[in-house]
Amino acid sequence: MKYLEKQLFNWKLWDSFESSIMLFRHISLLVKIGDFEIGTQFECAEIHLDSSTLRLYKNQNDYEFFEFNLVLTAVGPGRKRSLHDS
Repeated sequence: MKYLEKQLFNWKLWDSFESSIMLFRHISLLVKIGDFEIGTQFECAEIHLDSSTLRLYKNQNDYEFFEFNLVLTAVGPGRKRSLHDS
């Protein structure tokens, strides 16, 4: 299974702020998000884990962004695991 962000977009650089914000630079969408088609590029994306939101910035020096709510879905039948599993 891919990490959450790898299901949404490709990126060239990333960083994290605090424990709840992940910042990605130079992204290209892998899925359609809102009105933005696959392949749309943004200079910056932020995933805010504390508010379950995604912010997309066309220009990181601009204060305007597009914000989307993220919804988590559990898939598959699940499987019994142990903390000792690798």
